[in-house]
Parts: sequence; C-alpha cells; structure tokens
Amino acid sequence: MTNTKVRKRIIHSIILTLFLAIIGAWLILSVPGIPYNFRELFDDNGLFLTTLLLCAFLYCALGLTVLFAALLQLKSRFLSMALPALIIIQCLAGWALLRNTVPIESIHDILGSPILDWPWEWELIGRFVALFGGSAILLTGVNLTLLNLLRSNTNLTTGLLHWSLIATALLPLAHWIVVQQAATDNLTELMARNGDWLSSLFLGLWLCIIAAAGALLSTHLNLKTGQRVIIPTLFLILSIPIAYLSLWLGTEHEVHKYGQTFSALQFLLSPDRSNMIGSAELFIRYAILHGAGVFTIAFIQFPFWLTVIRKGINTPQSLTDRHSLSNDRPA
Repeated sequence: MTNTKVRKRIIHSIILTLFLAIIGAWLILSVPGIPYNFRELFDDNGLFLTTLLLCAFLYCALGLTVLFAALLQLKSRFLSMALPALIIIQCLAGWALLRNTVPIESIHDILGSPILDWPWEWELIGRFVALFGGSAILLTGVNLTLLNLLRSNTNLTTGLLHWSLIATALLPLAHWIVVQQAATDNLTELMARNGDWLSSLFLGLWLCIIAAAGALLSTHLNLKTGQRVIIPTLFLILSIPIAYLSLWLGTEHEVHKYGQTFSALQFLLSPDRSNMIGSAELFIRYAILHGAGVFTIAFIQFPFWLTVIRKGINTPQSLTDRHSLSNDRPA
C-alpha cells in the first residue's frame, strides 16, 4: 500500500467517524430515557461542535495510546523512559479539549470541586492528569500486548517489561490521587467498599476488556484476513458478560442517596433518579453501551493502527492465512 493510499484511507476513516458520531449523537439524544448526565454534555456548545470536540478528545485519549505502544516496541530505553512525559503531554492536550467541550459541572461531577485552594485550575488539572493518565497507561498496555501478538518476529515480552515497571510505579499513585484523595464523594460512593484498591482493579480490568475488544476489531479491519469478522465478533460477544461482571464487582451495590437505595450501575444507566431501572433492562442497556464503546474505539483507533501496521507487522499464521496487509503491499 503506497503512502498516498494510506493517507487517503486515514482521511476517509476520520471523515466517516465524524459523520457517524454526529448522526449517532443526534439519534441518541432523540431517544427518550437517555441518562441526563449524557444530555447535559451538549448543553453549552450544541450538538455539532460538541461532537467534533469530543471526537478530537477521543482521538487524543484512545488513538495516541496505539502510538505509545508502538514506541515501546522499538526497544529504546529512552522512549520507554519518556513514556510518562508523553502521557502527561497527552493529558494536558486532553484537558484543553475537554475543558472547552463539556460544562464545568460535568467535570466537577468526576473530579470534584477544588478544595486545596490552588490558583487557577491547577488542582482540577492535576486530578485530571492522574485519572486520564492512569487510563492511558492501561490502554497502552492493552495495545502493546495486542501488537506483540500480531507480530511474528518478536517475543511477547518485548516492551512489556518497561511498561510493567511504569504501570507498577504510577498506577498506585493515580489511585491515591483520584480515589483516596478525592475531592468529591461522587466517585468513592459509586465504587465498591468506598473505593479500595480492589475496586480500582476491577474497574481497570473492565476498561482493559473494552479496550481490547475495540483494538482487536480495529486491527482486523486493517488486516486482510478471512477471519477479519469472526475473531473480533466472538471476542466482543464474550467480553460483554465478563466486562459487566468486572464492572459489577468494582461498583457499589447499595447507594443510599436522595431518599432511595440503588446500585451504582442503576444510578449511571437509569434515565433519571426517579426512574431506576431493573436488573434485566440494566444489562441490556449496558450491552448496548458496551458495543457502542467497542465500535467507537475501533473507529477512533483505525487510522493509528493503519499507520503502525503500515510500518511492518507480519501477522502470525495462527491469526491469518496470509502475510500481506493489502492487495498492493510492496514486497
């Protein structure tokens, strides 16, 4: 595949993603019973501008982790040591996009209102870097594992050792800042056991499962293989109950608030506080959102995986019967 064709595919994928995002957001907002927490995201800038900015945020949040994984694959000690700095830069870019996209009240719902009396918005930025950065480390690990599985000429442990050292050092710090030193009870009251390390572990596992399903679909869309649909589809189907179980184990089952008792998942997925849904509808709603999340990750990461794959992944025989990535890939 020539560089011109690669650029065209990237541009086409971005245009298609933006188009689907705008149409999808409009359709979702037109459906009755959508949680109010989602609706309020579009209050300030309107549907079109908010969707574009959220897509830019997602490209930053989800797409760059593919490139981070590819950098770790290069076996460069400098690049491995630079990963935390790259993630901080990614976090600051993500903050700039999100801060100008959603209402500040929505940010306070997650990060809490400032309590440390720091100047400007530095406290919010610091808490956001911890939350966003922890997620970026997990996504980078997922993409790095998948990248190793796709390569036939490298060992599975390549790059994973450096990532493991970074994750071991920084993820506990992120948990301490985001959960133990939370500026709000909005997070801890929804996490199991008031947000202990085990609840964070299950929530991190939930994020990794969704990320793996999306990345697997994205890579198979890039690869020319007869198993392009079968493997990601099977993984997606299996990931729904496993991810739901992880989310259920990581969240609180009895939240006493507003004169009611409900689970964290009911609070997050119900239309409003006065209409808490039952367990069957809860799972159906989650399954729909899970699928939407997987496809969102797949579309967002597509141009990034295309760039990485174009640089030379030789897919193993167990994954595909052919070693070519496209009809016109040069020898």
